[in-house]
Amino acid sequence: MAANAGLSEYELARLENIRRNQEVLASLNLPALATPPPSSAEKRKAGTVRRPSTVKKKRDTKEREPVRQSARLRGKPPTLTKSMLALASPSTAEVKPQVQLRKRIEDDIDLALAADVAGLGPQGKVDEETARDVAEVRETFSKLRILHEEDGTVKVTPERIYCTAFHPSQQLLVAAGDKAGTLGFWDATRSPADDSDVASEEREDKPDPVYTYTAHTGTLASMKYTPDGGRLFTSGYDGAIRYLDMTAQKFMEAYYYEFTADSDDPRELLIGSLDIDPTHSDVGRGTSLYPLLEKKIGCVSVNPHSARTHYIATSSLDRTLRIWDARKMATAADPTQLEPVTEFAHGKSVTAAYWSPDGQRLVSSSYDDTLRVFDIGDTAAPSLASPIKIRHNCQTGRWVTMLRAGWIRHEPTHPTFLIGNMRRSVDLFSAMTGELIWTLTAPDMLTAVPAVAAAHPLRHAIVGGTASGRMLIWSIA
Repeated sequence: MAANAGLSEYELARLENIRRNQEVLASLNLPALATPPPSSAEKRKAGTVRRPSTVKKKRDTKEREPVRQSARLRGKPPTLTKSMLALASPSTAEVKPQVQLRKRIEDDIDLALAADVAGLGPQGKVDEETARDVAEVRETFSKLRILHEEDGTVKVTPERIYCTAFHPSQQLLVAAGDKAGTLGFWDATRSPADDSDVASEEREDKPDPVYTYTAHTGTLASMKYTPDGGRLFTSGYDGAIRYLDMTAQKFMEAYYYEFTADSDDPRELLIGSLDIDPTHSDVGRGTSLYPLLEKKIGCVSVNPHSARTHYIATSSLDRTLRIWDARKMATAADPTQLEPVTEFAHGKSVTAAYWSPDGQRLVSSSYDDTLRVFDIGDTAAPSLASPIKIRHNCQTGRWVTMLRAGWIRHEPTHPTFLIGNMRRSVDLFSAMTGELIWTLTAPDMLTAVPAVAAAHPLRHAIVGGTASGRMLIWSIA
């Protein structure tokens, strides 16, 4: 008790309670719990002790490979082998093949031997008069400039453009048909930039330079104006041929192919191309259907010469360009047995073939990456022999409209045609020499291939349309 001397009654009562609690714990036979917990001072003195891990690490019995070090890290001079010395100082025999290879690359290309590869120069000899005509045409097309360059390309249709045509007047009115069957018009004489200084309420009263109609329920694949510009005929994948009366501003149906649900006839396909006989544009004369081929006919073209409108050119998926006599179709007992007047086999499917404005030439395009120009002349029996062959990339793929060559009607003195280029440009070729006359580009504006291109029939203007529904015009002011 002497040890407890000087403690207060509260502290003595606390110690007595601790003693009784320890006796109770001892009576329960719990020796581990009977030991009082260490004081805070003892905890600080002992510190924190980590419990040893019970997981035993596996000893790595695999032999370690020696660490590789360079001679520089080991402080030793480099060792040169015989192969290194041979590379450092090659012999004369080893230098000779390299010199020959370099010389072979730097040699000039013989264009006469590589005509099929280049395909951009004149085909054969060119007389002075023809060469002078080509030079004049080249100078004319070099003056073409982008119309409304400050506006860039113009959105004319919501989907990919399949066909386009200028109205046959001095006005720059462009029509375009797209994948969804939309017919869009672009009045290129007006520009949105012309109204930049006009108040917004005044701009609303002015007509929009682009306006659209729903002409077909399927792809609008082809279009053509009548010579007077009063009607615009269109054909689509919905099996219909319609025309827009420009005066009445009304769509009319000229022909509709009635599809049968239970038919598997391969000839019951889609109307993907049309052409107009310039001497007979009356749609009230009746229609006739001639199943000429088993394969798809992707393009038809009627000879525009008044004395040879019975000659019709067809481009087919069976890789063949044919010329038919329409007079024999009407009298044939079985049109499937009708023989063409003449034909020409391409390497792959023929995408299109069109007669020149004078009806004396045909230009075809094919997936065999060639353009061919056939000089028919004034002969009574047309022939497709000895065409001019021009190399041109026609591999458009799935998302770009097929490339089709079209004639430039505003160059009566020298036959010229154009076609889109996969390098996002439009190429102009001479139909007499086969040489490339000019290339129209717009690198800062055209972000897609202008696969669909057409020339104005009365003035120097060319339009190009892309898969995004946008268009651009090059013209001479």
